[in-house]
Amino acid sequence: MFTADGVMPPDGPKAVLAVLGAFHSDVKGKEGSIDPSRTYSTEFVSRAG
Repeated sequence: MFTADGVMPPDGPKAVLAVLGAFHSDVKGKEGSIDPSRTYSTEFVSRAG
């Protein structure tokens, strides 16, 4: 679940979106219209490292 360096793998945001879409009413059925690249970044981790 967690990586050693704290950076989410490239396919991570898409996987999280799929999980949220399975049960969260704000996301369910809208997964195709949500762009994970606009909702998540590794910028903070990269700067902190």
